[in-house]
Amino acid sequence: MSHQDLFANPVREITNINRALKRSPDSWQNYISTVHSCVSNIDQSGVMLDNGRLQERLQTIDEVQEFAYFDADNGGIEGLANWCVREWNRIKESYPDHVGAFEGMKQ
Repeated sequence: MSHQDLFANPVREITNINRALKRSPDSWQNYISTVHSCVSNIDQSGVMLDNGRLQERLQTIDEVQEFAYFDADNGGIEGLANWCVREWNRIKESYPDHVGAFEGMKQ
């Protein structure tokens, strides 16, 4: 599997899960391990370290964050939420004036 596949396939999977949860919100817990696995593959791809792929990185963080805080009343899913914070911080380090990184941290 290529680095691009290691990135694109899991991002697509998380996006599809988020869409499915809009139709069936009570099933979110069934997807936790899948999303963790997807995030692991995303990390292995190296794309999250590539400053030339900012828009893809931002979209990916948004998708993971949407899932991580799907049940925000219970505080979110800690491991995934921490991953998002780490990735927002990387964006801020590389792009200190990027408003999206600061807005993403607030969510």
